[in-house]
Amino acid sequence: MKRTSVLGCIVLAALIDAGAGFGQSPLFVTTTNFETGSTAFLAAGAEEAEVNLLSIHGDAAARYQRGKVYVINRLGQDNILVLDPGNLRQPELQFSVGNGSNPYDIEVVSESKAYVSRLARTELLIVDPRSGSELGTIDLAPFGDSDGFPEMAEMEVVGSRLYVACQLLDTATFTPAPHGLIVVVDIETDRIVDMDPNSDGVQGWTLAAGNPLSLVALENQLFVSETASFLDTEGGIEVIDLASGTSRGLVVTEIDLGGDVGALDLVTPTRGYVVVSDASFANHVVPFDLT
Repeated sequence: MKRTSVLGCIVLAALIDAGAGFGQSPLFVTTTNFETGSTAFLAAGAEEAEVNLLSIHGDAAARYQRGKVYVINRLGQDNILVLDPGNLRQPELQFSVGNGSNPYDIEVVSESKAYVSRLARTELLIVDPRSGSELGTIDLAPFGDSDGFPEMAEMEVVGSRLYVACQLLDTATFTPAPHGLIVVVDIETDRIVDMDPNSDGVQGWTLAAGNPLSLVALENQLFVSETASFLDTEGGIEVIDLASGTSRGLVVTEIDLGGDVGALDLVTPTRGYVVVSDASFANHVVPFDLT
């Protein structure tokens, strides 16, 4: 596998408008030096980006959903910015998701409803993305580990179901449990779906390794990058068949990839790219082919 090194600041990007096929798409990019953050925009086909459009938190992520860009300002600011792609310098809205809640991801499922995962809360937050007003919460405390928190992270919507990755971290040391978890929510009823009716209680999907970091849904499959503990090479990329409710396990391991896996994306159901951190903590973009 050929590696492409990633140097300098951390970069998180959101596709503004993918259009048809695999043509070029504009990119909204967040950058950070771990103290302050900024944003940039790279138009489709452009060779130079517009930079320093908006100052943001030093710990932030971006999502493009239903025609809007959402900037998740994480621990220390605990809010979400809503941007119109036509004016990326001026937020339309900024709303709090709870002081100290450390938001991780947002999934907008309709014009009037979105879910926000929060690392430092046991409740999955439901908001109206037009105003930021709270619509309700879903209690994920039963899925927490010994510290009581499930540490919910990235989410993906497929059909009428929301898939929430739970990292199950020890909050004192950030050591993950041996196996992470996917909690499934019915977005029509806001009830948790029991993925193992033959066992007592309501069950999620137990993952092959710990610390799930990135979720991608494609053609009724859920691809999960699982880091486990850093430098232990026990993680990899797991594939879950959503139709049958079965897992193929780690189809590519961290040993195969040469380091700890992070952000993941798929081009086809068998080909994709993953960010891998090596033993020197240098990041590389690594292509993989599941065939």
